[in-house]
Amino acid sequence: MTAALLLLRYLLQKARQILLIQPEDALVYHLRPDQFTRSIATCMQSPTCHIYYFHVPKTGGTSVEYQMFKIFPSTENLMSCCNEGLMNYLIVDNYHNKYCLAKFSSYQLLGNDFQQVVAKCLNTYLPRKKNTPFSFLDSSSPSSHNAIALFSFREPISRMLSQIHQLCNKNIELRDANTTKACFHCNYTQDVAYWDTFVQDQDYLYESLKNVMQMKIPNVQVLAMDAIHITTFFRQLQSVLPVDFQRYFESQDLEHNIESNQNCNFGLVSPMIKSLRKSMDIYRELTLGMTEPK
Repeated sequence: MTAALLLLRYLLQKARQILLIQPEDALVYHLRPDQFTRSIATCMQSPTCHIYYFHVPKTGGTSVEYQMFKIFPSTENLMSCCNEGLMNYLIVDNYHNKYCLAKFSSYQLLGNDFQQVVAKCLNTYLPRKKNTPFSFLDSSSPSSHNAIALFSFREPISRMLSQIHQLCNKNIELRDANTTKACFHCNYTQDVAYWDTFVQDQDYLYESLKNVMQMKIPNVQVLAMDAIHITTFFRQLQSVLPVDFQRYFESQDLEHNIESNQNCNFGLVSPMIKSLRKSMDIYRELTLGMTEPK
């Protein structure tokens, strides 16, 4: 074989590798339900595909975890909660075999941390952010596995009110002094600084969702769905999966994180709603699929 043919074969192989690992465009369920559902179903049946769920509080995550862990029960204690505590657990534990290679795993993390976890699971280098607890090795060859980064989102006003009710009505004895006081008052005007910070955290969360939607990691496809479509999605998923999966959908009743307002039935006031403008703008972008980087 001539040197020219050898070079051509090498270039074709490299081109094929590049094409295989290019990230696909993100999908939003209600915009392309058939393609979205087929992507999940195909991954579920592939031995080298994994579903990493970005569990955003109060967006139907309990329902998603309930159904997916029912289909793919974990042999390990793959806790998904929460943030710094979960990150510390992932750092000290050799989580690659437990989380990364699980068919389905869930993470209640900040968006940047979730991206770093997904990148490491796929042996992919991401620029290391200051104070990020992971260090990454650049992989010269693409991962032999692929993944779906899935998340659900919700209209910001209802999500924030639901989160306040959970904060103030469940496990209140575990909250810090400032939270306990604000929940006891259950009134915006008596604890303006506290609730304004709460709104700012909401904006940060939605910015985080937008960043996850835009992330480009080789071999990873991003899928997002509005919480109002979760039940519809699982019904459609059931309809396209082989008969072997049907027993996992015998009951259409999904587990829910029941909202309570027995101690504090919070009333959102105009200043709080107006301050959610940034979150509302991002929610509209997510809903319309307009989240491509400028």
